[in-house]
Amino acid sequence: ECADLTQCNDNSQFSSTLPTHTSDRVCADLTVCDVQTQYMSAAPSYNSDRECTDLTVCGDDHFESVAASPTSNRVCTELDTCIANEEYEATAPTATSNRVCAALAVCRSDQFESQAASPTSNRVCVNLTACGYDAQFMTVAPTATSDRECADLTECDFEQQWMEVASTWTSDRVCTDLTQCTDYPLQYES
Repeated sequence: ECADLTQCNDNSQFSSTLPTHTSDRVCADLTVCDVQTQYMSAAPSYNSDRECTDLTVCGDDHFESVAASPTSNRVCTELDTCIANEEYEATAPTATSNRVCAALAVCRSDQFESQAASPTSNRVCVNLTACGYDAQFMTVAPTATSDRECADLTECDFEQQWMEVASTWTSDRVCTDLTQCTDYPLQYES
């Protein structure tokens, strides 16, 4: 006696055992990939199941550069590493983006470093204070990390004083009281 062959549902089954002259085909349910943790690495056919493969998990030193799809794995790329003493991390990495490194500022000779660089911040360079040498002198010389300090020059009262020592860029002028001739006619101003 003859019997009709079992028909597998093309959308949800495959033929796990092909029919012979003396046996019916056997249909099995297609494997369903968990889209949260797997992708379909091989599509099903009439007589083969679909294959599911676990998605790659990006490690702490990687980010997801290409997102997973139902039929493809995610791509993980190694995070850039900022070069110590040359770069800082301008933008922190996320699960799906690389870190952004930027070149550290280099202070010019007319600047000082007011804030040191860190792994995640740039150094801050500030222009050195300029002493007005016609009215000031420098009291503290600048360094790579500190500003110069200036002070106002002493003003001599030339009616009662004379300038004994002239100012320099790094020293104040010295004013000395005039000698008062008090015993006139025995003294004179020389």
